[in-house]
Amino acid sequence: MGPHGVIPRPQTQRRRNQMALVLDSSTAKIHKHRKVGKSNISAYGGGGMLENNDADGSSTTFNVLHYGAKGDGIADDTNAFEAAWKDACQEQGSVMLVPSGSVFLVKPISFSGPGCMSDIAFQLDGKIIAPRSSGAWGSGLLQWLEFTKLKGITIRGKGSIDGQGSVWWDDYSTANPTDESDTAGSPDWTSAEAKGGMPSTRPTALRFYGSTDVTVTGITIQNSPQTHLKFDDCIGVQVFGISISSPGDSPNTDGIHLQNSQDVVIHTTSLACGDDCISIQTGCSGVYVHNVNCGPGHGISIGGLGKDGTKACVSNITVRDSTIQNTLNGVRIKTWQGGSGSVQGVMFSNIQVSEVETPIIIDQFYCNGHTCPNKTSAVAVSGVSYQSIKGTYTVNPVHFACSDSTPCAGITLSSIALKPSSEAKNDDPFCWKAFGELQTATTPPIDCLQTGVLGHGPLAFCDGQNRIIRIGYVGLIQAKFSRISPYYNSRFSRTHISLKTASAEFTGRQFCLSRKREFLIENRGFLSLNCFPKDSVNGRAAWTEFVELGLVKLIGKIAEWFLFGRQFLASAFSSSSSINPYAGFISLSFEWKALNGFSITHWS
Repeated sequence: MGPHGVIPRPQTQRRRNQMALVLDSSTAKIHKHRKVGKSNISAYGGGGMLENNDADGSSTTFNVLHYGAKGDGIADDTNAFEAAWKDACQEQGSVMLVPSGSVFLVKPISFSGPGCMSDIAFQLDGKIIAPRSSGAWGSGLLQWLEFTKLKGITIRGKGSIDGQGSVWWDDYSTANPTDESDTAGSPDWTSAEAKGGMPSTRPTALRFYGSTDVTVTGITIQNSPQTHLKFDDCIGVQVFGISISSPGDSPNTDGIHLQNSQDVVIHTTSLACGDDCISIQTGCSGVYVHNVNCGPGHGISIGGLGKDGTKACVSNITVRDSTIQNTLNGVRIKTWQGGSGSVQGVMFSNIQVSEVETPIIIDQFYCNGHTCPNKTSAVAVSGVSYQSIKGTYTVNPVHFACSDSTPCAGITLSSIALKPSSEAKNDDPFCWKAFGELQTATTPPIDCLQTGVLGHGPLAFCDGQNRIIRIGYVGLIQAKFSRISPYYNSRFSRTHISLKTASAEFTGRQFCLSRKREFLIENRGFLSLNCFPKDSVNGRAAWTEFVELGLVKLIGKIAEWFLFGRQFLASAFSSSSSINPYAGFISLSFEWKALNGFSITHWS
């Protein structure tokens, strides 16, 4: 179960007819786990040997040794990898084999689509190492091994990828091991390059870009110069049974980095690195992390988001049933001042922490070691649930530092039991502008969480198309937003809203139809609600506002009780709308107005 009752979407079963393979490194023979085929044909293609079993339709294997790879860890095997990939790319369901018992030196390389067939498996049973000489890298390369614009790509096996990062780290002995993945605030990396050292841009070891149905399983990734495994603009990602490792003081070596990716499942994985074990960045939704072991490192983080005034949208994130030890943070949300957008629908559940500096943290003033100027706008954080977070801390159990202008809303905590270690510096939770609810008693008591009304101000969240919707409120206690179904190909996106105020509770639906500029709301007693959906086609804004004092019901064409104040959307109503008799009216007047195609009525 995902956050707020959202069940992570199951991954589509792919390659139903593709069988599990066991590959012998010396002969590249294929052994079936089930029915043996009628024929096994060896041939030569593209200068290398391939083997094909045609009984079940797809099991052609391309062994890099048959394309000239030496596998001695000294000779450059890049050309052999490129040639093997070129042939494998043309066969649906093919296997590119990196056999066991060999070490392959490979320079920066891109295994690219979109001209490739689908469902290709990269079988890694041997070891791939990165070059240690600066001349092999050129300048400004952002990744070492890259897979781009592929469908149904799988990286699997018992082999390893070694980025040999120490040669990069040794050039920068002054690097601060606590620096974050953002290189701002790091040492002057360019000075080492000028002296003949490694390039100033440190590459990611393994990156996937613009791909769908991606699986990474079984392999080990170690000692990356920077991030170990990155997914950018991918849909349908599964990572399981892998190991990622680098020293705890290696600079900026994130374990898994997600950006602009949806429907991601990460489980049964061990992550030890010098930065975030898992980093979830803007554009990510539907991320489900469970049964991972994190540490050393900086914990599991959402962000940093909103740097340089950018918009960030992150939603429906679940992290559960995991362990975090010997890290700077446990589970963290971090945003820069001046950004916009939202983080919404996040659940951290059943997490065991040990010797973690700060197990629970929201930081809307993230600055990465710099002195940052104060800015009013912020990425909104709402609907964050912490359940059963237990263990030991060394500095502070809970740290909620939220924006003055955009406070954190809808924070819930239950079954929190955090005890100081023998070296703990402070056992007092810290809260600033953090609003929510303690569902159970906590250890230590988190008395600083504000459980009263949120006050007055704007509340923002991203809809199904990552448009920012702003809600004005009076007396709001709790707000939750979850995407029911993003209708990307239709004329609207649909988002579920749950609001709770001092006097009543509202649960309903919101439809912001940018092209039709319609807005419908079903409500129960909220005090104030504004919606400003942007018209992405015409650049205009549809606008409506509800202000209510007391319980109000809008059903069909009838407004019951007493609506006091300003404007409400009346496009669904007509001039014949009636009001039930109300004792005590002194005066009642109304007028109709037109606003961007709406019929608006004003009551007093």
